[in-house]
Amino acid sequence: MAAERIYICELALVEFASALRRKVRLRELREKDRSLIWESFTGDLESSNVELVDVSGEDFVSAADMIFKHGRRHSLRTLDALQAATALNLEGFAYFLTADQTLAKIAPKLGLELAPV
Repeated sequence: MAAERIYICELALVEFASALRRKVRLRELREKDRSLIWESFTGDLESSNVELVDVSGEDFVSAADMIFKHGRRHSLRTLDALQAATALNLEGFAYFLTADQTLAKIAPKLGLELAPV
């Protein structure tokens, strides 16, 4: 699957940094490798077909609505709801991609079509 444009919510930076730091702390990843992965990720963000998307005030309201509607039954978390809301409020994207299994389960219920993998 080739994408013409890749949109990444700005929250992904914080979530990815946290995930990498956790892997180092748990000794699942060496600091040297973490650094290389982070440099590669931030380098990809500078690509002409990648756009970092800001989280808007509307996204926060939509995310809160999602949490009230789906949070109890599906354990929808704050940052996941914000990323989903940002995607839904974005025009021009085809698929939603996530490595989070919980978010992947609920994404179609939120109106997001998952990318075929």
